[in-house]
Amino acid sequence: MKKIRLILCAALMLLSINALPQTIIEGLVKDAKSGEAIPFVNIALVGETIGTISDENGEFKLSIANTALSKNLAFSSVGYTAKTLKISDLVNQRNEISLDPADIKIEEVVVTDKSEAGKKLLRSALQKLETNFIHQPYSYLGTYTSTVKKGSKENVTTMRFTAYDSEGYVNNPVQTAYQALNYKITQCDRNFKVNDYDGGTIRFDIANGFDVMRYKLNFINEEHFSDFDYRIKQDGGDANTALIEFTCNNLNLLSTGALNPKKYTGTILVDKTTFDVKSCSYTLIVSNFTPHSLSMESAEPNNAEITATVEYQKNNNYTSLKAVTSQIKVNQGGNETVYTDKINVESANYKIPTKVDGKVFYVR
Repeated sequence: MKKIRLILCAALMLLSINALPQTIIEGLVKDAKSGEAIPFVNIALVGETIGTISDENGEFKLSIANTALSKNLAFSSVGYTAKTLKISDLVNQRNEISLDPADIKIEEVVVTDKSEAGKKLLRSALQKLETNFIHQPYSYLGTYTSTVKKGSKENVTTMRFTAYDSEGYVNNPVQTAYQALNYKITQCDRNFKVNDYDGGTIRFDIANGFDVMRYKLNFINEEHFSDFDYRIKQDGGDANTALIEFTCNNLNLLSTGALNPKKYTGTILVDKTTFDVKSCSYTLIVSNFTPHSLSMESAEPNNAEITATVEYQKNNNYTSLKAVTSQIKVNQGGNETVYTDKINVESANYKIPTKVDGKVFYVR
């Protein structure tokens, strides 16, 4: 059980963003010739994976760790000559950055427009997060199923739970989201014997952590928009929704030294009118696991495929979690083990929430 906890914790560490004390760099990017604001300019810390994009009015704000103040900041946009400036020259002031126009091909503009349209839609969804989603303490009831399959042997645990989120969907760091979640297991059934705690309940926190909007995973975090390519693939089944495909173009974003990411892709379904996020699916493929990241039993490299699907639903005019299905397939020595976690939320209540103190596991 220690093994699967390490796998899931490593997976969520890859996907989450940690907040550190930082200095704010802000200002306006404009056309050096016309003086007009330039929207959607890529702004990145040179040699690092930290960056942002100017908004539709050319405004930008970027948090940078104090240890990086001696480095440079690069500004680039299709149709303009890139510019690199010293960060030390940009602190403690409002900056106006001028970019010189450059000759470009029409095809390049079309591709960029598609990518920026996806980012703009996600940016609007983030700005509407605390309007569309439950943004206060609330409780939710439902079932949680944990399955471990090794060859023909399958261990299944099904639980009833009451969960209490003391914050709701607010723009806080991922660490506080974990701390804000308490729960108790009210019923537990399994098809195998255990000696003490049931392993599935220990993974309940991790399963909730796949909620991309609550736990601010990096592809839905504006600070990392420059690390992903976004494309509006098609209408999401009706004229009011859009299906956004994303691909990580900076896999170093995921590297921890113990994990070697190979692929990171997914889709996000967004309402184009209300900017409400309807669902999200994503896949992460990693290889070269070490004992520290996967197993305390073997030093052999291992491969893993991590997939997750998250669905949301309306509850009295506010959106909250409907379901999470996550699966990790691990290939170790030619043998595949599949870990599957499913959360189904039956009801949510923010008007008179059921409070829960602590994380109460089911004991045999």
